[in-house]
Amino acid sequence: MLKDHAKIIHAISVSGEIIGRKKLQKMIYIAKKMEFPFQERFQFHFYGPYSEELTLRVEELCNMGFLDEVKEKKGGYYQYRYTLTEAGQEFLGENTVEMPCLAIA
Repeated sequence: MLKDHAKIIHAISVSGEIIGRKKLQKMIYIAKKMEFPFQERFQFHFYGPYSEELTLRVEELCNMGFLDEVKEKKGGYYQYRYTLTEAGQEFLGENTVEMPCLAIA
């Protein structure tokens, strides 16, 4: 179970920070289409691909203290910013994640 969580933490770690829930959903969806080993199931929703499983895992990671979620007011909506915490970095260090390498020609 926590291997799937570690993959999400790894994706956010490589990105540095992810600004926006939709962006996070789309990044994982695209990575999955590029055959990265994400297990979340996606369906198409109002703003593009959406995974309830991914939403729940990110919420669990925030509750465990591995991810930091900052809610910012932007005009008439809220934007979420995700970064890795120190506990998340330690967790990632203890749980290795095998991800394919992208070769861009």
